[in-house]
Amino acid sequence: MGNSNWPTFPGLPNMTQDGDGRPQVLDLIPGKQRGTPLNAFLFNPLIRSICDLRDGQDRLGQSSFVPSQPREGHNDSVVNNLGYQNENGGIPYLSVVGKGLIFLQPAGDFALNSDLTAERERAQAVEATMVPSQPREGHNDSVVNNLGYQNENGGIPYLSVAGKGLIFLQPAGDFALNSDLTAERERAQAVEATMVPSQPREGHNDSVVNNLGYQNENGGIPYLSVVGKGLIFLQPAGDFALNSDLTAERERAQAVEATMVPSQPREGHNDGAVNNFGFDQADGRPWVSLVGRGIVKLLGLSEFAWWLDQNGYVRLPGGLLIQWGYRASSNGTFKFPTPFKEKCFVLIASNADAQGQFVDAAYGWPVDAENFFIGTKSSSTGEKNGFAVSWIAFGK
Repeated sequence: MGNSNWPTFPGLPNMTQDGDGRPQVLDLIPGKQRGTPLNAFLFNPLIRSICDLRDGQDRLGQSSFVPSQPREGHNDSVVNNLGYQNENGGIPYLSVVGKGLIFLQPAGDFALNSDLTAERERAQAVEATMVPSQPREGHNDSVVNNLGYQNENGGIPYLSVAGKGLIFLQPAGDFALNSDLTAERERAQAVEATMVPSQPREGHNDSVVNNLGYQNENGGIPYLSVVGKGLIFLQPAGDFALNSDLTAERERAQAVEATMVPSQPREGHNDGAVNNFGFDQADGRPWVSLVGRGIVKLLGLSEFAWWLDQNGYVRLPGGLLIQWGYRASSNGTFKFPTPFKEKCFVLIASNADAQGQFVDAAYGWPVDAENFFIGTKSSSTGEKNGFAVSWIAFGK
């Protein structure tokens, strides 16, 4: 919500407002938007502080700051603008009638007198150990008549000595051993030997290269400008993958995609009713959203289990367990290879191979969830003879 007493800036283009309605400036962003010609990082906190002060004044019924516009019935008409001058070191200012620009002190841009005194004492102690720039009475330093710093000569201090002119001094620590310089030259030359030159080199076959650069607009990629070919973009170091890895990843992804339900109808496929698919975190099952039918839950692979062998089983969703097996000899109680969790519903037995002289009937029944009986006997005599038997059982 805004406050009619907050300052306004009619002379500044592209002013905006923050979430509370306070005026704010935007930094200039080349190529994207027109900003306000003020630094947002420095200026917006100042604006917010002024708005907060004005809110406090409204609550207390008193004024403690200089308004940016004259207020009716107040003696502040001399203030006609508030701004920020980049050319003067980035300092905020007031424009006052009859006085011109009055530059303000940025918050935090000050020093304590105690710090200033300590720095003066430190500097004086250092200066006491230095060569004087002017002759000192009673000292043999009359040949030195000046001490200075020449920016045009790489920023090196110098002495002006009578009869000798300027003598440039070596700054403390600003030197290198010849051995270090030689080692660095050899290292740099070894690196340069592996690089593509940005300009043709005499006696080398690299005349087709006439420039080397970096194009920010193309994702920040270095390039060579080659005569007759234009720009050739280079691959940044480390930003690459092997073709074999790319092929393996493509094959893996295609195998996964082949098992998925599409989220949008595919041309030439009968899946037009599918408009979305997802995964239910609560029960861990995938689902598809079908037009006209809503959410349809799918069975996950984790709901199936199987072992396909002569003695094997299949566990289906809902808990149904089907298992089967072979007994080389029968007429006894045996354990199920995979015990049922609750009970065996039914067990069916059959002869597994050739019979005896007469028909030998196979039979059996479940004893409990873990055991079953199975056997064979002669259909003519009733004799139990224990031939090989195959069986299948259903339960949960």
